Amino acid sequence: MKRILLILIIISGYLFAEPEGFCGTEGTMVNNSIPTNGTIKIYFIFAQFKNDDRDPSNTNWVKDTLPSWAPDFVNSSITGSYPYNNLSKFYNDMSDNNFNVVGEVYDQLVITEKEESEYNSIGRVNREIIEAIDSEVDFSEYDLLSGTTFAKDGFVDLIFIVYRNIDSLVGWSGYAQLILDSLIVTDDIDGITGDTLKIKGNTILTGGAVLRGGIEGKDYLTLTTAHELGHYLFGAGHIDYISRLGIMSGGPAWNSGAGMHSWEKHHLGWLNYTDISPTSDSEITNIADYLDNNNAYRLQLSSNEWFVIENHQQANFFDKAGQTGDNPQSEKGVYIYHIRYPNSYPPNIDVECADGNYDFSFNNQTYPNGKITRGAPNPDGEDEMSYDILYNYYPNGRTDRLSCYKPLYDEDAVWGDDEDAFDTTFNNVFSPKSNPPSTNTSNNDFSLEVTGDSNGVYTMKFYVIDPYAGSPSKPQGLSVENETEIDFGDNYTATSQLEWFSNDEPDLDY
Repeated sequence: MKRILLILIIISGYLFAEPEGFCGTEGTMVNNSIPTNGTIKIYFIFAQFKNDDRDPSNTNWVKDTLPSWAPDFVNSSITGSYPYNNLSKFYNDMSDNNFNVVGEVYDQLVITEKEESEYNSIGRVNREIIEAIDSEVDFSEYDLLSGTTFAKDGFVDLIFIVYRNIDSLVGWSGYAQLILDSLIVTDDIDGITGDTLKIKGNTILTGGAVLRGGIEGKDYLTLTTAHELGHYLFGAGHIDYISRLGIMSGGPAWNSGAGMHSWEKHHLGWLNYTDISPTSDSEITNIADYLDNNNAYRLQLSSNEWFVIENHQQANFFDKAGQTGDNPQSEKGVYIYHIRYPNSYPPNIDVECADGNYDFSFNNQTYPNGKITRGAPNPDGEDEMSYDILYNYYPNGRTDRLSCYKPLYDEDAVWGDDEDAFDTTFNNVFSPKSNPPSTNTSNNDFSLEVTGDSNGVYTMKFYVIDPYAGSPSKPQGLSVENETEIDFGDNYTATSQLEWFSNDEPDLDY
């Protein structure tokens, strides 16, 4: 590959946790099991094992107490304000008020009768907890659904049990199933036949959900709960490699879900895309914040292949794009996605990271203290969000999924970072010759160029007739060489030079 040489007189510096747990809700059921519009009702129980000694004074959830934020975790009705950015607020915001979640929280902490090690299954614990409060709760108020329709069916719809901590009974962070070791017959009447109301949790996506890690606090728990409820809206399985850019995010960055991706909202009927013509050049103006305005843009190349554009400006609390421990502020800018198989769940969504694709390598000689290294730019390579490797680490008896997180990598980039979004300064061109490239299986050459930014409201130009009619793509492979000394006269010399890979656009001539 050709390299271009530029002599510099002044050179400035160019600076450029492992994921927690996982969601256990996997399977072949990939359709909604509850209505996607209207108001649903959930009963919440906060629980703790008798011997839970994990960080007992943690202010998120002090041992032996109901956390102060728990009573307001869900609103009791669709009227009124939100005490904080709770579960009800999340779904109201994401659905544009098409889908509302209300409910009630049991007003006391339920502590198990035994220590965790004395139980043989989480299903046994869940049944004990529900039976302990049955006489105090009218569960008939929570029989409003029969599958995807609003009708009573003699079974409690949804009970979510939130544990402060679970050490060993389960390894997942959440599971979209109540999980009971046997059917529960309540003290309440079912309202249909006059028979006793029942609670079941014998199969996936029935009865509610179980969550651990309540000690992480209300913001973490709101999103993990929204994720588990999301399985009732989408089905089992996850959308891998989108990290903090959707709620149904899967590996390799587990528990990273945040504000919904536009595909998720569109799939549920909560958003209509603004379509870009695939046959003519156009200019897109007034591209405002995606979550705040419930608007995103779609280039539909075929029924099975889309490109989608979202503008993230942190206008909504649940927008966590690019947010990690290294970068606590969300990233602002235009996110571009290549979506394949968009008509079913889960789709294949590739985040076209503005910092490009690269060659990666993994040194496993000292695993688990190995190292993932990013090599040269490669448009056909992978980005920091999508690179992962399955490694058989036999001493711990499992296959590990390794990706770009500390200490394996220099930063926690698998969650996204501050170089993933396109804008007018960092990277503003997405074309067949850019990195990342706009290549696609439909073989349609096109380019997108971010041409304007007015306080976070963008203008973009779309080129399809001549995909190279706009600006050239961002140079790649930038490096400083210190091998050449050139006399500029008057005893002034420069000893540093800047090199980069030449652009491949056919209309550029060097």
